[in-house]
Amino acid sequence: ELRVAQVCYDELMRAELASARSGSAFDVGAWRTSRLEAAQRARELLCEAARDPGRAALLVLLDDNMHFRSMRKGAFHLARECGAAFVHVHVAAPLPLALARNAARAPVEQVPVHLLVEMVSTYEAAPSETQGWERPTITVHATADDEADAGWTALLDPAELVHAWRERQPAEVDPASECDVRDTSRQATLASVLHQLDIRSRQMVALSMEAASHLPAGEKRALAARLNEARKRLLARTHAPSADRLGDSAQGALGPEDAARLVADEEYAAFGYECRSFTSGAPEL
Repeated sequence: ELRVAQVCYDELMRAELASARSGSAFDVGAWRTSRLEAAQRARELLCEAARDPGRAALLVLLDDNMHFRSMRKGAFHLARECGAAFVHVHVAAPLPLALARNAARAPVEQVPVHLLVEMVSTYEAAPSETQGWERPTITVHATADDEADAGWTALLDPAELVHAWRERQPAEVDPASECDVRDTSRQATLASVLHQLDIRSRQMVALSMEAASHLPAGEKRALAARLNEARKRLLARTHAPSADRLGDSAQGALGPEDAARLVADEEYAAFGYECRSFTSGAPEL
């Protein structure tokens, strides 16, 4: 027997944004709070299961895009912190299918096409020959025949997931070797992360302006100003994250370099949603 608990990041985010919304602007703080709440819920579920080993095994599903590897590594460390196994399930949906399903959503729930395309282009796949923490990776291919609103068990049998994990046990490695690319110093790592964020955020602004090319000149100037102000706030938050922020975002025992990458990736994802709220006029997801 296997118990299953699902933690849906989008549901928590919608609830948090609904309670914190002021006007139509996207609330970065509320978005961040929803991610911390998701991690905390998963932690509580796993810890409760560990305290009662006599019950049926518990499978906790963290339901989120997690298109950056740093986000998935945070989940890996959360599982390790709680003495649980970790499996990454990649549900691969072709872009045309994702676009079609997005178009079928209610207008307030649709994600702008340029943001969907950008997410696909920045997706960081697990290395095919990895032997480290990403070795327990399973790819499930979604098709047009799958029901868009079907539960995840329609695509993957829980028993199959457990079997796959057993077949893909990662080898024990020294913690120092777990980082994918470790710079010679923490300062060098942070500088690299911030440089990449600067480039990525500029590209996001450019994509948002391109999507708004149909607007009158005055509206485009106003949009450009809002996007650039949001970008400045993004870089300010990421240049000087607090110690608590680094610890919270790690979702577990992440090292300083991995924590810095996770903070930058989470802030960039939030920046994308904020840009969306400017271009679509609705922050809902």
